[in-house]
Amino acid sequence: MGIGWTCYRKETVLENISDHLAVQPTATPDPEPEGMAGVRYYFFDFDQTISRCHVFKQLAGWEKHQFVPPPFAQSDRGQIHRIGQLQADRWVYDERVGRIAASPKGGPWTSAALGGPDRVEGLRQFFKDLRDNGAILTIVTKGYVGAVRKTLHEEDLLQFFHHIYGNVGKEYGEAALDRENPPVSEFEGTRENALTKSKAALIAGLLREARAKGEEAVLVEDDPREIESVERICRSVFVSERRGMTPEDLITLRQMAAPRRLAGTSAPGRGAH
Repeated sequence: MGIGWTCYRKETVLENISDHLAVQPTATPDPEPEGMAGVRYYFFDFDQTISRCHVFKQLAGWEKHQFVPPPFAQSDRGQIHRIGQLQADRWVYDERVGRIAASPKGGPWTSAALGGPDRVEGLRQFFKDLRDNGAILTIVTKGYVGAVRKTLHEEDLLQFFHHIYGNVGKEYGEAALDRENPPVSEFEGTRENALTKSKAALIAGLLREARAKGEEAVLVEDDPREIESVERICRSVFVSERRGMTPEDLITLRQMAAPRRLAGTSAPGRGAH
């Protein structure tokens, strides 16, 4: 099938998120092509791939179905600050409609944005297993690095990622909250995190740096255009529902992993997120 092998699938969305994570999917993921090297480098999109909702657009007030109330933020620092404000209330992820809603029975906003506590725990175990197997996990997002860091940190998931690439500073301008001069945050991205080229070009460069083959890497992404862009660069898994990776996606990605080899896997790019 070659480097451009992409895993596409459809899945029935279950109403109960805990059941959604616990039940073995009825469809069997595609088997690993014979002779293909296992994956050591995992590149994840963030919005609607790791997260359930589009965190950046919700915080910026850009969504058609907007459930985050104003004030909105369009800078890295502003979005970090807004997440902190939202954490003061209780939220749930409503699986039936695919949205976050305020609820006294809920938890932190960051948990709801990722699909709720059961899904967060499932993601934590998934990322831990990949990392413990010697894989290098990287996030490549068109959203803000700081907002991603803040969200993952609040749910104890940031530790699993080698590096995060995305937008920094005021790449998307300013909104009301940004003009209120929110405080500086340790989560803000720097020039070392800045995504200055396409995702495909970044991944190609990092693989060259690590002297890795394309079949040793996978892009996990909800945007079909990004999937198409890496067809000749690396493998890919398409998150077709655009509501975050499903249990079936996680099984597929586990099956793609290279045999355990903690030594000898070179980490491309800079570490420390």
